[in-house]
Amino acid sequence: MSDIQNILVKAAYLRGSFINDTILLERVIDEFICRHFCSEENKKVELLESLMSTKRITFDSKLAVAKFIIDNHYPEFDEKYPNYKKDITDIITHRNVFAHFLLDTSDDGVEKMKLGGIQFLKFEKKTIPVLYDDLQIKEIDKKIRMYVNAFGDMQ
Repeated sequence: MSDIQNILVKAAYLRGSFINDTILLERVIDEFICRHFCSEENKKVELLESLMSTKRITFDSKLAVAKFIIDNHYPEFDEKYPNYKKDITDIITHRNVFAHFLLDTSDDGVEKMKLGGIQFLKFEKKTIPVLYDDLQIKEIDKKIRMYVNAFGDMQ
C-alpha cells in the first residue's frame, strides 16, 4: 500500500471512530438530561426524540443544561470530574477538527503519519497545520469513554 493509501485508511478509521464516539457521548448526555426531567419512560423517549435529538438544541446547549443539573443535584459528580465541562468542550473542538478539516496528504503530512501522527489543515486566512500524535488521540478517546460511562452511571 502506498503512503497516501496508508494515510487515507488511518484517517478514515480515526475520523469514523472519533465521530461515532462523540455522537455516543452526546446521546448519553441527552439521556441523562431526559432521565432528570422525566420519570416516565414514554415521556423520556418523547423528550429525547422531539427536542434532544434534533437540531433545535446544540451540543453546547445540552452541556449547559447538564452542568445546571449537576451543579444543583449531583455535587459528587463535579467533585469527581471537576474539569468535565472543559474536557467535553475540548472533545467537541477535536471532533470538529476530525469532521471538518482537510487531511494533510502533502509530503509533510505523510511524514507526520510515519512518525505516529495525523495532520489536518485549517484554512483561516492562511493554512494552519493541526497535528495529532497517537498518544494525544488515545488520551482524547480515553476521556470520551470516561465521560460516556460517568454520565451513563448517573441516576
